[in-house]
Amino acid sequence: MICYKIIENHNGRLTIESKVGEGPKMEIELPFEGANLEGKENRKNGLI
Repeated sequence: MICYKIIENHNGRLTIESKVGEGPKMEIELPFEGANLEGKENRKNGLI
């Protein structure tokens, strides 16, 4: 939950999948500086 909240506060996503015999898979997605996950500019550029 701590990791999830940190990632969420940075406008990112945490995805966790688990398959029997393979173990868990975790993906962390964080936006580039100046963009959100949809690829739009962020608020400091006045476009949102």
